[in-house]
Amino acid sequence: MRKTTYYIFEQKKTNTSELSEESPVVINSLIITVVGMLVVFSFLILLVAIMKGFSALVLRFFPEAEVAAPAREIEDPSDGAKIAAAIAVAYDRRA
Repeated sequence: MRKTTYYIFEQKKTNTSELSEESPVVINSLIITVVGMLVVFSFLILLVAIMKGFSALVLRFFPEAEVAAPAREIEDPSDGAKIAAAIAVAYDRRA
């Protein structure tokens, strides 16, 4: 009994020395692979476009409140000496 194989695209019958019997199977699998990758790529592009659109929409109707940067305090020059002394004590105790 002969096994019947169905292909997405019909192939012309050629000499078996030119084309193996597995060639239509390989071609069909490559077509399915490429179509699947294109579907996934298209979905990801659509997803990015939708997210950017929603982001622009939200920022248009609910803008972010601007926060002023806090004023920088003037450091006391004696703080550096205190820090250096603390580091020296810790270094001495380590050994």
